[in-house]
Amino acid sequence: MAALKILPSETKSISLYKSLRLKFMMCCASIYFNQQHLAKKMFLNCAKIKILYASATYITKKKVQTSHLKGEIKFLYMKKKHVTKKLMYYSCAKTE
Repeated sequence: MAALKILPSETKSISLYKSLRLKFMMCCASIYFNQQHLAKKMFLNCAKIKILYASATYITKKKVQTSHLKGEIKFLYMKKKHVTKKLMYYSCAKTE
């Protein structure tokens, strides 16, 4: 089997494509992770919210955590869309 010959001018585009693909995969993994936590109602303690313990404050704390997670999922979908556009551009440019 003959080895592929890659020109020095192509190495930059190949490494850029690989990094974009890695970003895309990490974004998909983060979206899945956050959706699973949202479905199972498991919240990370990344945002330390100090509220006195009472029933009303407990409900408020859960709503804040839920809205934070939903906002993060929306942000990840926007990031995924942006990375997908770049991937399509480089994959089309690579084939020409």
